[in-house]
Amino acid sequence: GGDAALARLVASGVYDVVVAALDQKFTADVLADARIRGIANYAVGYNNIDVEAATAAGVRVGNTPDVLTDATADIALLLILGAYH
Repeated sequence: GGDAALARLVASGVYDVVVAALDQKFTADVLADARIRGIANYAVGYNNIDVEAATAAGVRVGNTPDVLTDATADIALLLILGAYH
């Protein structure tokens, strides 16, 4: 399955860092034999990563905070303006 394939990838020793999307779940089982040094999460949060397990495995975790802040504000303002048109 997907978790087993991801676990093999992070344990392979081939990669230093994985750029992850939200559909990839880095659970304690996936990270058990991890040889990667980092996970760069292509998302605002860490919902798909067991950060405690990653830290215990020596894997650094990063994300992309505030990537949608301006776009969300723009859409909200456009909805407000559209409501009064």
